[in-house]
Amino acid sequence: MHLSFRELSELADENNTTAHSFVEAQQEKISKSFEILKSINVRESIYGTSTGFGHNVNCHVEQLAAAGHQKGLIRFLNVGRGEAFKASVVRRALRIQAIKLAQGYSGIHPETLNKLLNLSDQNSLPLVPQRGSLGASGDLIPMAHAVKPMFFGSNAIAESRLGPRDALALVNTNAFMLSFLLEQICEFEKFIEKSYDFVLDADISAG
Repeated sequence: MHLSFRELSELADENNTTAHSFVEAQQEKISKSFEILKSINVRESIYGTSTGFGHNVNCHVEQLAAAGHQKGLIRFLNVGRGEAFKASVVRRALRIQAIKLAQGYSGIHPETLNKLLNLSDQNSLPLVPQRGSLGASGDLIPMAHAVKPMFFGSNAIAESRLGPRDALALVNTNAFMLSFLLEQICEFEKFIEKSYDFVLDADISAG
């Protein structure tokens, strides 16, 4: 799926349905990649699904412990500090990530992807601190904050419904840095427009 700058920017609008439509159209691919991952995970060692993360890569994770393993990753990454990103940055990032995952290569559980879209539609979005791992080996910390309600709390996904690598698929992304960049460009465009209007008014007054 190829989106223009304007189309990507507009993903921040609450009523924008671009990501929803794409995910709906990709359901067959999403389900197929999920089934393939499940079949491979039974036979082979896969990073982040049947192994630990980072320096713990040599640690084996049993299938029965997979859900707790993923929740542990989200909990571990919920650090960071500073002011929170604007809700528009968070909403756009969630939808960008949904589009990325819907390509059919991530192995994410289809229900988890739908849950991600539902989260992006909420009026009240998670608070995501600006200072963390933005752009460093993926936007791990910002995205972990953004998707935390999917793993903890009253609306969390049931552990029995989590796919084998859902948490890793959600946080290992550049969706947040892209969303933040788009936000800055939009703000710069507004500044240029205001500057142009100011100069035009000044010329008229001087004339």
